[in-house]
Amino acid sequence: MSDKKCHACGYINDSNDNYCGHCGENISIVAVSSDKSEGISQEDTQYQSEAYVISGTRIFILTVATWGLYYYYWVYTTWKQIGNEVEDSHTPLLQTLSMLVPIYQLFRINKHVSVIKELAIKADLETELMPSLAVILIALNMVIGYISLGVQSVLLFMSLLALSLILTATVMNLAQETLNRYWIVIKLMTNKEMKIQKPELVLCALGLFVWANLVYSLFSV
Repeated sequence: MSDKKCHACGYINDSNDNYCGHCGENISIVAVSSDKSEGISQEDTQYQSEAYVISGTRIFILTVATWGLYYYYWVYTTWKQIGNEVEDSHTPLLQTLSMLVPIYQLFRINKHVSVIKELAIKADLETELMPSLAVILIALNMVIGYISLGVQSVLLFMSLLALSLILTATVMNLAQETLNRYWIVIKLMTNKEMKIQKPELVLCALGLFVWANLVYSLFSV
């Protein structure tokens, strides 16, 4: 038998190893999937070539550029991606709209992150993803939002805004890191990042307009 290459880090392991000696990834499942891939159809090959990976850098940049609106598009996109992997009555659009409801969104983000964690666990992927942590971070973000409504100091408002954006990006990044490994290691998809979508560009344009107005108001005081 040939040596096993870890799909997570690229380390070459012995043929009888079940876990990567460098990163600890389960490579036995990948090896079995690779053997079966020899007889897959053209449709399956096309599915595996899809890019679902979203990097942490992209999440952070788009979160800042869109004033946090990217969070809702991320929920829509990731729920749409995992729709074929789970059984749930919520459509991607309904899941996204539920995030706009102040208290109910805490239950929905818990569900969203829990589903991603369950996918990883069923696939024998090690993950430290905690839905409860995501709920806490989003709850803190809500509190910061309410506090900022009554803030008069521009410096304090900007500080609260920066903290809010960091919390939002952190929640997405924690969940996406596990989801990225699921697509690459288990579904054997390409590790190339998903192309920028038109809605992301629209949200960026809207966010940059708001940022421009904020900067203008600061210098015009």
